[in-house]
Amino acid sequence: MLAVRVRRILKHHCTMAEFDRGLPFVGCKCSRYILQHEAEQLILAGDAAWKLRLNVSGETIADHEEIVLVKLHPQRARLITDRDIERAYADLNLAEQKRILMFGANGGVVTKLVRSQEAKKS
Repeated sequence: MLAVRVRRILKHHCTMAEFDRGLPFVGCKCSRYILQHEAEQLILAGDAAWKLRLNVSGETIADHEEIVLVKLHPQRARLITDRDIERAYADLNLAEQKRILMFGANGGVVTKLVRSQEAKKS
């Protein structure tokens, strides 16, 4: 019977992972290992990257023994309130309108809401 060697990859979730410059993470207490195929899935999904390390010539290369989570601290967006919508569309504030449209998928909903409010006023 042929023995299959399963590679285990160290998964960094520490705050030092945000500053990966190829040097070892001094003081890192990460100890969770995952299977190689799980690490590759995280990388393909954009949730992780191979940890960098410096080679002898001083170049940074991917270390395929460790991964670093890249989505540690998701950015929290400020919510759009009724007052924001009023300031943007009733007061014709273009900067606020642009911020609302950039907010994301709610742009269409916001436009419908504003149109319904304008219809009520007339």
